[in-house]
Amino acid sequence: MKRIRLLIIIVLAVFIVTLAGCEFNFNLNGGESQSGSSGSGSGSGNSGSGADLAHPHQTVNFFTVNDIHGRLITDSEVGIEAGLDKVSTLLKQLTSADDYIKISNGDMFQGSQFSNYLYGLPAIEWMNLENFDCFVLGNHEFDWGIEKIAAYKDGNLENGELNEDCEVLGCNIYLKATNAMPDWIEAYSIEECNGYKVGVIGCIGEGLTSSIAASMAKDYEFVDPVPLVKEYAKKLRTEDKCDVVIVSIHQYDTYVNERFAALTGDSRIDAIICGHSHTQNKDYVTRSDSYVIPVIQCRGYNGSVGTINLQMKDGAPVSRGTITHYNPTRYASDSTAYDLLFARYKDIKESNSVIAYSSRNLSKETLGYLCCDAMMEKYGAEVGICNTGGIRATIEAGEISYSDVYNVFPFDNTVFVITMKGSDLVRAINSSLYANVDTFDTDKVYTVALISYVYENYNDFTSKAIDVTDTTVLVRDVVAEYLSENYPIQ
Repeated sequence: MKRIRLLIIIVLAVFIVTLAGCEFNFNLNGGESQSGSSGSGSGSGNSGSGADLAHPHQTVNFFTVNDIHGRLITDSEVGIEAGLDKVSTLLKQLTSADDYIKISNGDMFQGSQFSNYLYGLPAIEWMNLENFDCFVLGNHEFDWGIEKIAAYKDGNLENGELNEDCEVLGCNIYLKATNAMPDWIEAYSIEECNGYKVGVIGCIGEGLTSSIAASMAKDYEFVDPVPLVKEYAKKLRTEDKCDVVIVSIHQYDTYVNERFAALTGDSRIDAIICGHSHTQNKDYVTRSDSYVIPVIQCRGYNGSVGTINLQMKDGAPVSRGTITHYNPTRYASDSTAYDLLFARYKDIKESNSVIAYSSRNLSKETLGYLCCDAMMEKYGAEVGICNTGGIRATIEAGEISYSDVYNVFPFDNTVFVITMKGSDLVRAINSSLYANVDTFDTDKVYTVALISYVYENYNDFTSKAIDVTDTTVLVRDVVAEYLSENYPIQ
C-alpha cells in the first residue's frame, strides 16, 4: 500500500510539473476557427525600437482588417451592425494578453457618407487611437485622388495625420513619370513583437488599376509584386536581421500566393495577409522547405477581422502558423472608440433625412436598373447604363434616407451623356452592365446616360462615343431625386 501511495505521489508531482510548463490554448469570445494558441501573460501593445530582445512569448502575432469601406461606427439604423468601435473591444482583449502587429490591408475609407464626406479622417484617427503599425494601400484609396490619402502623411497636423510609426505601404505602386514609388509610400515596415524583429512588405494586386476610375489611376501603374517581394524579403533577412518576414497584399489570388510561397532561402515568406475580394479565407500553402504558410483574408465591411499567430523558437525559423477569424458583431462597443468616432459622426447623423419609402426590399439588381431609369429620365436619354460593381448595398423595405442611397452609390461617379450607334452599343454592353434596353436598331444613333466609371474604363464606350458630355452631377444625387419623386414618403 505504501508503494502504491508513493507511486501516486510521484505521478501527481510529474503531472503538476508538466502542467506548469504547458502553453494553454484559449479562444476569446467571438473567435472562430481557432487552431493555435496566442501567448499568455501581459503585453504592452506595440513594441518600440528599444524593446527587450529577450523573448517572453514564443509567438509573433498579427491583427488584420481589410475592406472596411467606411463602415466606421456602429449604427443599426443605417445597417452598420459592427463599426470600428466594436473592433476596438476585441483589440483590447487581444492586446491585454500579448503583443500584436496591427495591419490595415486596404480599402479602409471609401464607402459611406460619414467617411466620404471627411475623406476617411475618422478612420485615420481610429488607427492612431489603436496604434496601428501598417496601412497597405488598396485600389479604393485612389477613388478621391491618391493625394487625399497622401495628405495624411504630409506632416501637417491641421488636415489630419497618420501616426509617425504607422507606415503607408505599397512596394509595387509606381509613378509612370519616374518609374518609382511616390516618396510618401514605403515598400516595407520593420516592427518588433515579443522581442522578435519582423518585416512587413506591403503591395497591391498588379491588375487592380482596372478597378479604379481611369482618370484617378492614369499616372500610376501597379507592377508585378513578386520579384519586388523577393528582393525586399532578402534585404530584410540579411541586412536588417529580421526573424520573420510576411507579405500584406491588397488582393486575393491563389496563383500569386503560390508564387510568394515558392520564394526560397533568405527570400522566403512566413505569412500572407490578403484583401480585396471580401471573402473570409483561411488557407495554408506549403513552402519548398515543408513549412506551411498561413494565408488570411477577412470579410469586408467588418464582417470579420482576424489574427495570425506564428510559433517561434529562439535561433530557429518559424515552426507553425495559425489563423483565427473573429466576428465584431458579437462584441460590445468600446466607449473610447465610439466617442472618438461619434464626435465627427453626430453632425452627419443629425442632418440625414428621409427622402423616400419602399414597401419592399430593393436588391442590387433592382437598384441597378432603377439607376439606369433615373439617369435616363433626368437627361432625356433613350438608354441608361450602370455597372454591376457600382451597386454596393441593398435597401430594406421602409423609410429610405439619403445615407441609404449613399451606401448603395458611395463612389463619386457622375452622369455622362453620350451619343452612340446601336451597332456599337450591342458590342459594348456585356454581363457586367445593367442596361434598360434589350434590343437596338443597329443603324440608329442613341442618346445614352451612363455612369462615368463605365465611360472611362470600358474602351468600347470611350472609343465609339460620338458626342460626350460630363454633366458633373453625382449619380447618387440623381437616384435620390428619382426615389423621392417615385417612392413617396408614407
